[in-house]
Amino acid sequence: MAIFNALSSFGGWGLLALRVAFGIIFLAHGLSKLKNIRGTTGWFESIGIKPGMFWAPVVAFVETFGALAVMAGFGAQIAGALLTISMTVALLWRLRSGHKLVSGYEIDLILLAAAIFLATNGGGAYSLDNYLSL
Repeated sequence: MAIFNALSSFGGWGLLALRVAFGIIFLAHGLSKLKNIRGTTGWFESIGIKPGMFWAPVVAFVETFGALAVMAGFGAQIAGALLTISMTVALLWRLRSGHKLVSGYEIDLILLAAAIFLATNGGGAYSLDNYLSL
Protein backbone atom coordinates (compact mmCIF):
# COMPACT_ATOMS: atom_id res chain seq x y z
CA MET A 1 0.00 0.00 0.00
CA ALA A 2 1.14 3.52 -0.73
CA ILE A 3 1.14 4.68 2.90
CA PHE A 4 3.44 1.87 3.97
CA ASN A 5 5.79 2.58 1.07
CA ALA A 6 5.93 6.21 2.19
CA LEU A 7 6.61 5.22 5.81
CA SER A 8 9.43 2.88 4.80
CA SER A 9 11.41 5.89 3.62
CA PHE A 10 11.76 6.79 7.32
CA GLY A 11 13.35 3.44 8.22
CA GLY A 12 16.64 5.05 9.18
CA TRP A 13 14.86 7.18 11.76
CA GLY A 14 13.05 4.13 13.11
CA LEU A 15 16.34 2.30 13.57
CA LEU A 16 17.82 5.36 15.29
CA ALA A 17 14.86 5.40 17.71
CA LEU A 18 15.36 1.68 18.40
CA ARG A 19 19.08 2.18 19.02
CA VAL A 20 18.54 5.08 21.42
CA ALA A 21 15.80 3.36 23.45
CA PHE A 22 17.77 0.09 23.54
CA GLY A 23 20.89 1.97 24.57
CA ILE A 24 19.16 3.89 27.35
CA ILE A 25 17.88 0.66 28.88
CA PHE A 26 21.29 -1.03 28.77
CA LEU A 27 23.11 2.08 29.97
CA ALA A 28 20.86 2.28 33.03
CA HIS A 29 21.39 -1.40 33.84
CA GLY A 30 25.11 -1.35 33.09
CA LEU A 31 25.77 1.74 35.20
CA SER A 32 23.84 0.30 38.14
CA LYS A 33 26.00 -2.83 37.93
CA LEU A 34 29.20 -0.75 37.73
CA LYS A 35 28.19 1.43 40.68
CA ASN A 36 27.52 -1.62 42.84
CA ILE A 37 29.96 -4.16 41.44
CA ARG A 38 30.18 -5.92 44.82
CA GLY A 39 26.41 -6.37 44.95
CA THR A 40 26.36 -7.48 41.32
CA THR A 41 29.10 -10.01 42.06
CA GLY A 42 27.13 -11.41 44.99
CA TRP A 43 23.91 -11.55 43.00
CA PHE A 44 25.61 -13.33 40.09
CA GLU A 45 27.05 -15.90 42.50
CA SER A 46 23.65 -16.40 44.15
CA ILE A 47 21.95 -17.22 40.84
CA GLY A 48 24.71 -19.58 39.74
CA ILE A 49 26.77 -17.33 37.43
CA LYS A 50 30.25 -18.16 38.69
CA PRO A 51 32.78 -16.83 39.24
CA GLY A 52 30.80 -13.68 39.96
CA MET A 53 34.02 -11.76 40.53
CA PHE A 54 34.87 -12.31 36.85
CA TRP A 55 31.43 -12.12 35.21
CA ALA A 56 30.02 -9.08 37.06
CA PRO A 57 32.57 -6.58 35.69
CA VAL A 58 32.46 -8.20 32.24
CA VAL A 59 28.67 -7.87 32.01
CA ALA A 60 28.70 -4.37 33.53
CA PHE A 61 31.30 -3.28 30.96
CA VAL A 62 29.47 -4.89 28.02
CA GLU A 63 26.13 -3.37 29.03
CA THR A 64 27.51 0.12 29.71
CA PHE A 65 29.87 0.53 26.79
CA GLY A 66 27.75 -1.60 24.47
CA ALA A 67 24.87 0.79 25.16
CA LEU A 68 26.99 3.80 24.28
CA ALA A 69 28.24 2.09 21.12
CA VAL A 70 24.73 1.19 20.02
CA MET A 71 23.38 4.68 20.66
CA ALA A 72 26.19 6.22 18.63
CA GLY A 73 26.00 3.51 16.01
CA PHE A 74 29.72 2.86 16.39
CA GLY A 75 30.51 -0.85 16.36
CA ALA A 76 26.79 -1.49 16.59
CA GLN A 77 27.07 -5.03 15.20
CA ILE A 78 29.79 -6.03 17.67
CA ALA A 79 27.91 -4.45 20.58
CA GLY A 80 24.70 -6.09 19.39
CA ALA A 81 26.41 -9.49 19.27
CA LEU A 82 27.82 -9.11 22.79
CA LEU A 83 24.47 -7.93 24.13
CA THR A 84 22.81 -10.88 22.35
CA ILE A 85 24.96 -13.21 24.46
CA SER A 86 24.11 -11.29 27.63
CA MET A 87 20.38 -11.35 26.92
CA THR A 88 20.43 -15.03 25.96
CA VAL A 89 21.93 -15.87 29.35
CA ALA A 90 19.39 -13.60 31.11
CA LEU A 91 16.45 -15.13 29.23
CA LEU A 92 17.61 -18.68 29.85
CA TRP A 93 18.04 -17.93 33.56
CA ARG A 94 14.50 -16.52 33.75
CA LEU A 95 13.06 -19.54 31.93
CA ARG A 96 15.02 -21.96 34.12
CA SER A 97 13.80 -20.10 37.21
CA GLY A 98 10.17 -20.64 36.18
CA HIS A 99 9.33 -17.06 35.24
CA LYS A 100 6.27 -16.58 33.08
CA LEU A 101 6.05 -14.41 29.97
CA VAL A 102 3.92 -11.64 31.56
CA SER A 103 5.75 -9.88 34.41
CA GLY A 104 8.63 -12.25 33.86
CA TYR A 105 10.72 -12.48 30.76
CA GLU A 106 8.90 -10.34 28.18
CA ILE A 107 11.42 -7.49 28.44
CA ASP A 108 14.33 -9.90 28.14
CA LEU A 109 12.74 -11.39 25.04
CA ILE A 110 12.27 -8.08 23.21
CA LEU A 111 15.75 -6.89 24.21
CA LEU A 112 17.19 -10.15 22.87
CA ALA A 113 15.31 -9.66 19.58
CA ALA A 114 16.55 -6.06 19.31
CA ALA A 115 20.13 -7.15 20.05
CA ILE A 116 19.92 -9.83 17.35
CA PHE A 117 18.54 -7.25 14.92
CA LEU A 118 21.42 -4.85 15.64
CA ALA A 119 24.00 -7.64 15.42
CA THR A 120 22.71 -8.72 12.02
CA ASN A 121 21.81 -5.32 10.52
CA GLY A 122 24.14 -2.77 12.09
CA GLY A 123 23.35 0.78 13.11
CA GLY A 124 21.70 1.96 9.91
CA ALA A 125 21.80 5.20 7.98
CA TYR A 126 22.10 7.50 10.99
CA SER A 127 25.09 5.87 12.67
CA LEU A 128 28.77 6.61 13.05
CA ASP A 129 29.50 3.30 11.31
CA ASN A 130 27.64 4.53 8.24
CA TYR A 131 29.14 8.02 8.41
CA LEU A 132 32.67 6.61 8.71
CA SER A 133 31.93 3.92 6.10
CA LEU A 134 32.88 1.12 8.51
